[in-house]
Amino acid sequence: MNDPVLKIQALTDGELDPSSAAALERSLDARSRELRDQLLSLKTALRGNERVHPLPVSADFYWQGIERRILQEERQRQPAPAAETLPFPIFLIRRVLPVLGTLALVLAISMTLWLPMRGERVASLGTNHDIENTSEDISTMSFRSESEGITVVWVAARDFE
Repeated sequence: MNDPVLKIQALTDGELDPSSAAALERSLDARSRELRDQLLSLKTALRGNERVHPLPVSADFYWQGIERRILQEERQRQPAPAAETLPFPIFLIRRVLPVLGTLALVLAISMTLWLPMRGERVASLGTNHDIENTSEDISTMSFRSESEGITVVWVAARDFE
């Protein structure tokens, strides 16, 4: 102990052996003696005026309660049972088939939505489309406006003179 304040505190607390305490008492200057006296008076004041807090039950009761809570938490933390391995056919039914079913459903919906759009794209690509006329009594004429996005087909009866 090199710090004089720590030595004085050890002297006040009775932590020094009698020979060291006597040697320290002889070497104290006036300021150190004043610090020692203040610490001793504080120690006696605290010892005489310390409030006693009586407990309604014994301390063992509290420790038993703490022990019960610890044991209860340990029981709750027991490891979960190990996952069982499924046989391969059941694994397929439970894991793979739902994924494949969902994939098939997404594919069917996307094809249903994509195919009509594909037909529109093909029709809008070409401006020269043919209209087949199977009757000799009818004449047809077509007009396509790309800016309006419309096709007009004129069907008329042929006049025979």
